[in-house]
Amino acid sequence: MIFKNSVLEKNKYSIEIDLLSDLQNISKHRLYEMGFEVADKTEEDWIRLFFNVQKRLVTNMPRTILKSKEFVCPPQYSEALKEIEEKIIHGQSLSMYMSKTILDPGYKDLLLFDWNIHHFHLSKRKNRDGFVKRSDFELFVFFTEDIAYLIQIYPHSKSNLYSTQEMIKILHNNWPNLIATNKIQGVLSQKVTDADYGALRKAGITTFVEVGDETIYGVIGGGYATDKSSVEVTRNSDYWKQLMSNYQKLIVSETNNIIDAISRLLDKTANRHLHIQLIFLNDNELTFYEKTNGVCLQLYKEKTYYRLCYPRDLFFDADYYNSRVMRLVNKIHTS
Repeated sequence: MIFKNSVLEKNKYSIEIDLLSDLQNISKHRLYEMGFEVADKTEEDWIRLFFNVQKRLVTNMPRTILKSKEFVCPPQYSEALKEIEEKIIHGQSLSMYMSKTILDPGYKDLLLFDWNIHHFHLSKRKNRDGFVKRSDFELFVFFTEDIAYLIQIYPHSKSNLYSTQEMIKILHNNWPNLIATNKIQGVLSQKVTDADYGALRKAGITTFVEVGDETIYGVIGGGYATDKSSVEVTRNSDYWKQLMSNYQKLIVSETNNIIDAISRLLDKTANRHLHIQLIFLNDNELTFYEKTNGVCLQLYKEKTYYRLCYPRDLFFDADYYNSRVMRLVNKIHTS
């Protein structure tokens, strides 16, 4: 998209910018770097797919392991469990123990979306594709940033395995603070069996788990919509899309100031026809490349000024430009 100032203004300028498209491309590239097949896909919403993958993968960071009082491992699977525990403790990838559906960035893991519980195959035998062979038993784990809560091991043949409400009762009995924000006082008007729960979930209908002491829990994993998509994934995706729209409006409104700042950086008159592309982002900052003049622009979400620099200075402690003359007219509040 190209924006131009009024024909009545003396100093003409234009700016070509499409941050939403840039974010889609960055999301697609990150999925590719993570090993997902994206080249032949026609899916347009790469942002949603990226957050869906982020929701499903377990981040590679060291964690402490806690086991429930009810936790029991069949003796013949103790070595396989030990191998997984070692990877958890050292922050190594657990993807090889997951279902192969993890290769599909759009897969809807309803157990995870509903209860925030991951499941892993208990096996040491590897297939040629790097995944472990399907096991007769599966391990169910609730992860936080620094702790892996091992809930229980169940046989793969168990009826209604992924809607076993006992898992929520185990969380309640062992670590109630972990799910306290999802606690509701009361009782369900009708008894819901594991089979009922699974059928409701499969139909995209949200329900609750009753733990037996006039306490029920719901949407522990953020919940799912009627199309079975993750509510949390949708919320994150929509947040970043809206953020791109907000920052694009801000940059366009600051075009004259940005041009003046580029002139000072270059020590010459800047080209007034800007072409700005988003090249990097994280939770704190966004980095853009202005192609026409060959400079970079960084915006900081929690600050009221931006930084202009040469590309070579991006990874060095180059001085910020005077915040007084580069103060943003309209600070974006993201909280």
